[in-house]
Amino acid sequence: SQENNTIVMVVDESIFSSSVKQSLWECPVWHQTTPFTNTFNQELLREFYEIAANFEADGRDSLLDYDRPCMQELIDFKTQVITQVVNQYMPDTQQARFIVSDAWLNVNEAGERIELHAHPDASISCSYYIQAPDAGGNFYYVDTGRVGEHHTEIKTISPKNGDIIFFPAYVLHGVEMNHGRLRVNL
Repeated sequence: SQENNTIVMVVDESIFSSSVKQSLWECPVWHQTTPFTNTFNQELLREFYEIAANFEADGRDSLLDYDRPCMQELIDFKTQVITQVVNQYMPDTQQARFIVSDAWLNVNEAGERIELHAHPDASISCSYYIQAPDAGGNFYYVDTGRVGEHHTEIKTISPKNGDIIFFPAYVLHGVEMNHGRLRVNL
């Protein structure tokens, strides 16, 4: 929720009971509903279709090379949320500041999935669900548990339109097979 322009994250410990209270870097995963509506998501998709129609001709390398209002609003929101949440775990004498280093769309039709992987070239990974059909496939990740417990399990999250999931980039994660309509996440 947002209070006085400050993002307040409500931690659902039933999703990741391992280490949220101990340390940012063990295996926390945050799942949050954003204030973005389906109308916003449709406009965001329109921006991406416009980019895709001209991507090769433009000669640009990244979605971040494009200045589109909805995409920029979403990126700014993601950066603000991640920065505020991470700084809750930092010592008072230090504050983290995050920038988006890369962005891409995952577009999955029925029968497609995203295999288990990590992002070793980043600090935090984030996924925003623009279109998440009911049978679109759960986000899953490997929870390694608290340090010293040696307990690992696969956990899942069922994202909805407008949900954001973020986590340390080393966390192994994927998306189950899509059995529904087109699934789109950034």
